[in-house]
Amino acid sequence: MIIDQLAQIGHFWGFFHWTRIGMLLFNICAAFSEMERELIKERVNAGLEAARDKGRKGGRPKSLSPEEAETIRDLRKSSKSACG
Repeated sequence: MIIDQLAQIGHFWGFFHWTRIGMLLFNICAAFSEMERELIKERVNAGLEAARDKGRKGGRPKSLSPEEAETIRDLRKSSKSACG
């Protein structure tokens, strides 16, 4: 079991995993952690959806204007350097 493997290499944080009560406490904590993780995912997705509804989109902003990008494409096609 994963819990036993963690205990063997010393990665156990004070739960008495070999007792029934210890296993119960561990499983309750794991269930709460899983539930909290799912709630976080729901909140993140709701926030992203609300931002999209307001017309915002994620990602890094473009560093070049469309004109600059077109100029660079033209220079590459003509085999000239953009730096001089």
